[in-house]
Amino acid sequence: MRLVPALPLLALLIFPGSRAAALPDLVRTLPNKITVVVREVHTRPIVSIQAWVRAGTRDESTKDRGLAVGTAQCIMEATTRRNPGDVQKEIFALAGNYASDAGYDYSYFDVMLPARSFGVGLDLLAEGLTQARIDAQVVDLALGRAKGLARTVLSAADRAAVNTARARLHEGTPLAARFAIPEHEFSGVTPTLIQRFYRDYYVAENLTLVVTGDVDPEEVVQKVSTAFQGMQRGKASSRSRLNERPLKGPSAVLERTPVETGGAAVMAGFRSPTWGSADALALDALMAVLFDTPSSRAQVKLGSGNAEYVRATAIRSYETDGGTIALTLAADQDSLEDAEGALITLIEQARSTPISADELRIAVRSLLERDAFARADQRGLGRAIALAHLRGASGSDDVYVQRVSALRPEDLIAVARKYLDMDRAVVVEMGPEASINKIKAGDLDRRIRDKRAVYGAAYRGGPQVTASAGHASTPRSSKSPVRSLRTRGAAGSCARFSREERGSSRAKTTARPS
Repeated sequence: MRLVPALPLLALLIFPGSRAAALPDLVRTLPNKITVVVREVHTRPIVSIQAWVRAGTRDESTKDRGLAVGTAQCIMEATTRRNPGDVQKEIFALAGNYASDAGYDYSYFDVMLPARSFGVGLDLLAEGLTQARIDAQVVDLALGRAKGLARTVLSAADRAAVNTARARLHEGTPLAARFAIPEHEFSGVTPTLIQRFYRDYYVAENLTLVVTGDVDPEEVVQKVSTAFQGMQRGKASSRSRLNERPLKGPSAVLERTPVETGGAAVMAGFRSPTWGSADALALDALMAVLFDTPSSRAQVKLGSGNAEYVRATAIRSYETDGGTIALTLAADQDSLEDAEGALITLIEQARSTPISADELRIAVRSLLERDAFARADQRGLGRAIALAHLRGASGSDDVYVQRVSALRPEDLIAVARKYLDMDRAVVVEMGPEASINKIKAGDLDRRIRDKRAVYGAAYRGGPQVTASAGHASTPRSSKSPVRSLRTRGAAGSCARFSREERGSSRAKTTARPS
C-alpha cells in the first residue's frame, strides 16, 4: 500500500531533526532505584519533565475507588514547605505549565518550561512528589477538582454508560474501574486513605523520570539524583495477572441517567485486545472507519440527515491487561429503539461487508495525523517514550508507521469478527426515568437479540468477505525488528520502543478528561 500524504507531516513532527526514531538517548537506574529516561530534542529551548509513578486504578480496591485520582490531585497542591497552590504558581512564574493524569497502571506529573529553568522546575517537581502535604484542607481541594472533572466527563449519557459497561464486562477485576468516578463515590476517600496510598506507592522504586527536550543527558541524571535523593524507599508494587471469566451475551442493561447527566444513549461494550498488540492496531483503524473521521460510516449517515442518533462515538482503552471498546450512539429519548437498530447494523456491517481501499486509506491517514499531532512537542513525545518504556513494548516510531501502513482491509474484518461479537457484548441503554420506565423488564434483551438475529442473517446471508488469518498479522506485529540505540554512559541499557495506544480509561486530572 502506498504511503499516504500525511507521512511527510508525521516525519517532521514526531521524528525531529535528523533522527528517524523517538528513541531515548539514555536510560539509567539510580542507586535508590529511580529510573531516568532522557531524550534530547534541540529544536526548541523547551523541556518536559515527567514523573511516572506505578500507582493507578489498577492498585485500588473496589471499596476505595477514587484513591488514585485523589492522591494525584494532592501532589503538587501543597508541600511541607509551601502552601496550597504555591508550587504551581512558581511554575507559571517560570513561563511553564503543569499537567497530571491518574491512569489505569500509572499516575503521571508533567512540568513543561523553558530549558534554562530546568533545574528549578525539576526541584519543584521533586518537592511536590517527595514532600507532599496531605491533610484535610489539601484533600478537600483535591477532591473538589476531581469531582468537577468527573461531572464534566459524565455530563452526557453516551459517556456515563461506559461505567456500566466496564463494570459488567470486567466484573471482579481492576479493568472494571470507572471511566470516570461519580461524585458520590468520592465520599469514601479520606485523608487517611490517601496518606496510606501515597506512602505505599509513591516510592523510589515505583518512579520513572522522563525528560525530553533541550538538555544534556548526563547533566539530567546528576540533577535528578540530587533532587530526588529524599524520595521515600519501598518495594515496587506487585500486580497479579488478571483472569477474566468468559462472557455470555448479549447482556442488556437498562439504566436511568444519573443526576447531572443529560440526554439518552445506547451503547455496545466489548472487551478489547491488549495495548500495543497487532489486534489493537487493526481495531484502532477499524474505529476510524466506523466512527472517528468525518467520512466514517457513522458520521456520513449522521450528515445525511437520516440518522437515528445525534452523535456517534467510539471510546476505547487498551491496557496491558486488556481493555474496553465502547460504541455509543447518543439519541433523542424517544428514538432509542431506532438507535439500537442503527448500532447493531454498524456492528454487523463491520463484521460482514467489505472495507474499501479508500476507507482504509483515510483511516490510516487519520491515525498517523492523530499521533503526529499528539507528539508535536516535547510533552507528547515524552509521553509516548514513557508509555513504551514502562509497558515493555518494542519498536520505534518509524516501525509504528510501517505497522500502520501494513494494514489491509481483511485485517480490519478479522478484528471486527473477533472483538465486535454480540455474543460477548454488554448493551447499555440509558435515558431519563420517564423514558426508561416505559420499557418492560426483559424487553430490551429481547429486542437486542431479535435485531441481532435479523441484521446478522441479512449481512451474513451472502458470500462472506475475506478476513486475515492469525499468521497474516506478522507485518503489523509489535515484534517487528527495530534498530537499537546504545545508552550513553556507564550504566543502564536502552529499551526499544513503539507508539502509544491512546486509551480512554484514564480519569484525567487536567482540564481535558478522557
